[in-house]
Amino acid sequence: MASLKTRIKSAAPVGLTYWAKTRVQRRRLRRSGAEQALLQASPAKERLPLDELKRLAKEYPSPEVAHWDTTEWIESSTQLGIERVAWMKRVLGSRLRPGTRCLELGAGDASVAGALANTGAEVLAVDIQREVYEDASRHMHVPFLEADVCNLAAIEDDSYDLVYSFDSFEHFPDPTAALAEALRVTRPGGHIYLRFGPLYDCPDGKHLGDRLGIPYAGVLFDDATIDAHMLEQGREVINHEYCNYWKLDQYRALFAPDPQRFRVIFAYDHLDLSALELISRYPGVFRARADTIDSFLVNVIEILLQKPDASSRS
Repeated sequence: MASLKTRIKSAAPVGLTYWAKTRVQRRRLRRSGAEQALLQASPAKERLPLDELKRLAKEYPSPEVAHWDTTEWIESSTQLGIERVAWMKRVLGSRLRPGTRCLELGAGDASVAGALANTGAEVLAVDIQREVYEDASRHMHVPFLEADVCNLAAIEDDSYDLVYSFDSFEHFPDPTAALAEALRVTRPGGHIYLRFGPLYDCPDGKHLGDRLGIPYAGVLFDDATIDAHMLEQGREVINHEYCNYWKLDQYRALFAPDPQRFRVIFAYDHLDLSALELISRYPGVFRARADTIDSFLVNVIEILLQKPDASSRS
């Protein structure tokens, strides 16, 4: 049986839950002193050296990497797709119902698209790589388009009621172009729902948590230093182009309300306060990257946009 806390959380409005959690996190942040340390620091001229990476690697050892067989991977992915569709139903409400025409950007193995199609929605999955989709045979009842989300030339204007994406915008090399294409193919009055992270400057930026273990590795060390450490360990170097280098301020500018293009229904910045001690320990290195503490705390962006129809544009 679910705990009372879990039942209350699942029944409470999403916006209220987000507000309450963020309020608690902000109090914790004030007590930590990390923001004061950042604001008082002078920007460091260089990032940390290899010797400091080695020292931190002992303090924050790399986690054990799980090795799943194909069946376990597909089952886990399928369950994740079901959970994400349940979340979408909760946050989107009547905007998502059987018959809704949906387009998923950066669909990967199409686990979300598959789960959504099973509820009666009409879904097209889009990804620049077909291989992962083809490996997950359980989701292949969903139509798939191999395409760059920044150039959806095969899709007509105003085609979809809902365009959505999970954990992909931080990978797109040109989020501005991706959003422009999403808006183009969304029908007037339709919606775009995005939930993505980790952002580059958060503790698990560049998805390094399961490779390096050190929080904020992408902020504290340059790519060459990280590569040198991986090579010394006899491990494969990291693909630094796997994630884009966008800062929080760039995303906030991208999603700033623009009545001619879209209306912001809601926008939630989900915070990760798991490594505040490193901001306090190396404030100058962080200050060289950004001036605001949120730049290093916002882990996930969740946002719902609505494309204006003719009446709202007039």
